Amino acid sequence: MSKNKIKPPEEKKSLFPQAEKLRPYIKYTNMAFSLAGACLLGYLLGAWLDDWTQTEKPYWTAACVSFFAIAYIAKVIIDLTRS
Repeated sequence: MSKNKIKPPEEKKSLFPQAEKLRPYIKYTNMAFSLAGACLLGYLLGAWLDDWTQTEKPYWTAACVSFFAIAYIAKVIIDLTRS
């Protein structure tokens, strides 16, 4: 009867040990760029809607940018409270 010992998995060494220090900064930088992207998307959609409906003032642009920004901030708050 042979005794097979199961070895625990060895921890992998990271190729970039400095990356662990940068992880929080990268996370929050990603959030900032994502918020900018959401606002840009809202602006483009709003500008198109303003052109399509031929409004005198950019009501759709303001509404879409506000909506996308608030929706993204709500998503960030939900994600941060879960982790």
